[in-house]
Amino acid sequence: MSESNRVEKFESVVEKPITSLTIGGNQYRLIKEEDENWMTEKIMEIEEFMSNNDGKGKSDEEKDELYRKSQEMWFPLGGPDGRLNNVKYGLILNRDEYRLLTELLRDKMEYDINTLFFAIELTSFLGKTLENNRYANDVDPIVFDISATDMTYLYTVISQHKCKGLSKKTYTFANIIRRIGDISKVINHFDNATKDLAANIQTWVACFDDNVSMEQKKESISGEMLGEMVTEK
Repeated sequence: MSESNRVEKFESVVEKPITSLTIGGNQYRLIKEEDENWMTEKIMEIEEFMSNNDGKGKSDEEKDELYRKSQEMWFPLGGPDGRLNNVKYGLILNRDEYRLLTELLRDKMEYDINTLFFAIELTSFLGKTLENNRYANDVDPIVFDISATDMTYLYTVISQHKCKGLSKKTYTFANIIRRIGDISKVINHFDNATKDLAANIQTWVACFDDNVSMEQKKESISGEMLGEMVTEK
């Protein structure tokens, strides 16, 4: 298999979403630049490693070493304690959006035992962030750092809100939902790219067998094998 073909087989075809917004002439990040660059470069590094290392004809010990190295490279990205699971995303809110969001959380929403303590913690976090970074005006936003899990909870809670008419508050609420949607696209991009990479590693390892083609193995790799890669530590 040629170098170019191997690269083509392992490369994930995923359109990258926007990772920053320009507001009032200033750029605000949906994900910190260092996190975006690190994860992007790590994915490319592992894909390049697989493309440049073919297990065919190697001893079992050499094959095991290649697999060990691929896992060693992957776990800092997608393992339980990997970068992906610890990234903070930027919830970009101007003054009106912040006020409406906190008003909804404190006064309008209904909570069950699954969401109550999240809402308490999030409201406290928003307030503490604002104490350290006051709004200068009604246009320039503040970026609130939030995890992927908290973002999911936030959407679950405020998606219960129903707007009446097309008032200013309705448009403000729509902007908050758009911000959450922008972040969700970034989260899904890196989550899917990391899962695809784990599956590609399993395919790559399976093709160490001289009698198995890449195409045959891609069709036979099971979800169970991917699960083992994601959960194994």
